[in-house]
Amino acid sequence: MTAMRFADSLDVLRDRRFAWFFTARTISLVGSTLVAIPLLFAVMDIDSSGLALAQVVAARTLAMVVFILFGGAVSDRLDRVLVLRVAHLATALSQGAAAALILTGRATIASLIIVEAFNGAVSAFTMPAMQGIVPRVVPADRLQPANALLGMSRNALGVVGPLLGSYLVTTVGSGWGLAADALSYAVAWAILHPGQVD
Repeated sequence: MTAMRFADSLDVLRDRRFAWFFTARTISLVGSTLVAIPLLFAVMDIDSSGLALAQVVAARTLAMVVFILFGGAVSDRLDRVLVLRVAHLATALSQGAAAALILTGRATIASLIIVEAFNGAVSAFTMPAMQGIVPRVVPADRLQPANALLGMSRNALGVVGPLLGSYLVTTVGSGWGLAADALSYAVAWAILHPGQVD
């Protein structure tokens, strides 16, 4: 029974529009699940106090909470693919800027707070936009296997992402971990083209 459900979930990838969306979503998830470890080490390299890390994390969370209702309203009124693409591009650019600051030794706690607050605000647009796209790219009778496949991908990357982030930190450094996150969103932005999901 489980094998049949898994096969059904994979079968939904035959739908071209969902396949493009799933690919973009999975790639962006790689970045968002790996980035916590490099960010942690980037902050600790500047200031090892718990307060510094708390400030960076709080900046992201607070910005997301403040903007979530506005993000939902925007996603309801504008094309969700457009909202998602703009959000992906904004994340790619901001994380790329953070990576450049870290790699050049110019990062400060204040600059990381600003970047993470910006990313938190962007996430407030990403999440509502994401929720309405799946019914748009798959027929109603394939919604369950499509959501199941997205859930499996999310759960798997919840384990693999931090491991990959740890590997990047120990081999090439925290700056390159943030650069990997930026790259994942840039690739997802390129893949999630309106022509692919309409």
